Amino acid sequence: MATALNFTKSLLQAEHLLTTIQGELLKEASAVSVLEALLSQHETLLKDLCSSADSLSNSQTEDLKKHLQIMQAVVTVCEKGKDDVSLKLGAIKRSEKIKKAYGI
Repeated sequence: MATALNFTKSLLQAEHLLTTIQGELLKEASAVSVLEALLSQHETLLKDLCSSADSLSNSQTEDLKKHLQIMQAVVTVCEKGKDDVSLKLGAIKRSEKIKKAYGI
């Protein structure tokens, strides 16, 4: 069973990792290896936090739920980024078709 102090410390580390992950995702060119390392660290922390899920207090459970909401916000940022990239790629492909059609 994780002590309350260890739980809080691990949760703060996980939240810091999420902030760092989100920052990396917002960069124009982030290294995949950096993202993989950050995600792996976050996964390890979450597994440790959830391993004692049966013995969590109500406040710890609420804190974990808040963390999951933060995770969902990061996923939303990822989805928006994916949509932005898709739009840019679509514009590039249309531009290439136009150039090809006019022999540019």
